[in-house]
Amino acid sequence: MRRLVYACLMLASTSALAQQADDEERPPIANDAAKRPAKGAMPASKADSEGSVEEHGNLDVSGKGNAEGAYKGVAPGAQALPPHPPRLPLKKGPQRMTWPGFQVKDGVPTVFLELTAAPEYHVADGPGEVVVTLKNTIVPLRNNRRALDVTAFETGVKEVSTASRGKDVRVTIKTRGGERPQHHERVEDAAGGFRMLVIELPTK
Repeated sequence: MRRLVYACLMLASTSALAQQADDEERPPIANDAAKRPAKGAMPASKADSEGSVEEHGNLDVSGKGNAEGAYKGVAPGAQALPPHPPRLPLKKGPQRMTWPGFQVKDGVPTVFLELTAAPEYHVADGPGEVVVTLKNTIVPLRNNRRALDVTAFETGVKEVSTASRGKDVRVTIKTRGGERPQHHERVEDAAGGFRMLVIELPTK
């Protein structure tokens, strides 16, 4: 009887640990319906193997930042924090990219990358792409490593993908056509002491 009770307790403990791990990897919009675009606001888009573009929660379809009734996720000028925000400043280890996102602001396609500190980065461009390398950086949450298909916005940007490269993170912005895209970068403050690398890709 004692062995049976012990086995049940061990099983319950294992289940609790598994639930905690799942919670640490849940998508940014899992517990906040307000972060979803309003019904009908999202253009029709191609679904991927893990869900539609809308389910990523990283796309500001309104272009209005944190205005009432608009997108309330992480964005330049908004007050939302990323999911499971780490305590800042980090005491040790690499910096973390806590949110990759996309919006169209004043007609300009804009990619924004939230980090735990001012990033050390390098930007290179080539035919049909802009590649941003974030030095000594990791992306802890699985959802933030998923590619963003932004073709439904009908801008010059098609996709934003994130991949680890050794101790660095490489963010690749795919654009339409074979020309070298224009791009402008800036670093600005974000809510909660985070920093934001903003990449604007104006149309020629």
